[in-house]
Amino acid sequence: MEIEDREVYQDQPTIAVLKVYSRNIDNLRKVRNIQLPQQDNINVHPVHFRKSEIDPSDMGGSMASQVIAVFMVFPNHAGYVEVPAVSASVNTLSSKNKILSNKVKLNVKKLPEGAPGSFKNAVGNFKVDVYCPTAGKTEVEKPMNVVVKVSGEGNIMDMKLPDDGIPLYGRKS
Repeated sequence: MEIEDREVYQDQPTIAVLKVYSRNIDNLRKVRNIQLPQQDNINVHPVHFRKSEIDPSDMGGSMASQVIAVFMVFPNHAGYVEVPAVSASVNTLSSKNKILSNKVKLNVKKLPEGAPGSFKNAVGNFKVDVYCPTAGKTEVEKPMNVVVKVSGEGNIMDMKLPDDGIPLYGRKS
């Protein structure tokens, strides 16, 4: 497992790339059941499990390699955090073997001081769009639809949205 940035802020994502190596290229085609790490002090979200082209000349030509997964790691506590090994299985005609990646240690820095009281855990670069999808006039004391769209890069999947204080009502049938 290779981690893009080993020094990050709390809740800041870092990209992890999972690569397998083998002297036998055929074994690379038999890697299955990739299990991403589960741990209380990190959140892990897959980017993709598409296998890359096999590189037959990695490690000085003695081994072939292949990227088998890319995922994002979001450490949610400051300090040193160890990303556990990723596991997978290699099924051959004669046996079924479990393989493990290396573990990686991250240095997770605390977020800077001075965050507003309403700050929850959003770390990244976000864009917020608010609009009314219905055309026409809006009537006073009548319900209306409002769409809030948050996009960008960061821990958007684990983000806790603040309470805006606007009452919400269910749809009328």
